[in-house]
Amino acid sequence: MRIVDLATCRETTELAATPSDGPRIVVSRHGDRGTQSIVFRGRTVLTVHETYKGFPAGSPGPILLKGTSPDKKWILSTIDPQGSASLIADGIETRAVRATGGRSYAVASGLGYADYRAWCASNLLIVTAGGDRIASDNKRLIVTGPPSWHARLLVNEPTRAFGSVACAPDGESVVVQETPQSLDGSFFHTKWRLWRIWFSNGSQKRLTTPPAGYVDESPHFSPDERTIYFVRSKRGSGQLYALRGGEVIGPLLSLGYSMGYYGANAWPYSVKR
Repeated sequence: MRIVDLATCRETTELAATPSDGPRIVVSRHGDRGTQSIVFRGRTVLTVHETYKGFPAGSPGPILLKGTSPDKKWILSTIDPQGSASLIADGIETRAVRATGGRSYAVASGLGYADYRAWCASNLLIVTAGGDRIASDNKRLIVTGPPSWHARLLVNEPTRAFGSVACAPDGESVVVQETPQSLDGSFFHTKWRLWRIWFSNGSQKRLTTPPAGYVDESPHFSPDERTIYFVRSKRGSGQLYALRGGEVIGPLLSLGYSMGYYGANAWPYSVKR
């Protein structure tokens, strides 16, 4: 993991830590039959029965963990249907189960990118939902959360599509990348820009207007909420920028090249104190 101090431009490298206290998947197979289980803190939380006859990766398919709620009371997961990269690319259903076990609940269906969901509190999850691998097609911003997991639209505007989302540290708003609704599948034809949306009254504010040919993606808040970092890219070449007091600052750092996938591009960086 590469770490850059933006105040001094000094670079260091660290090995990414592997969480040891999170949920894990346990697989048991006997011939053409088997099970997969989510195990958390020594307790089996959920078990899925698999058949491998005719399905090398199993059917219904491998369980993929999607993390826990901030209070560790809920576990999110999905199933990769038959281990198919093609099927999963058009969207999957995320489900939630209590860390103590019990029934699972549908959370949302959509692309499985980690930055397409953000916890704004222990009981408030913002998700970019909607199937189809084209990132600019039918991507809605919804609000859901435990214990009922009933979802509602945060923005009801079908002419717009949403992508990567970041929750403000105060838990009262999100910053999200937005583009006009489009069926254009070209990887570099999106027109992402950043908006801030508040939960209390649904008010919205456009934050960035990238130059022609550029897009603004992958927002992250600084811990004090005063700065929003994001990636401004052109045809897959990205640079890190900052937005502070309404002023765009940068470029701060080159992030190299990433072509993304049908207009979605999760730039691999994070912000620390």
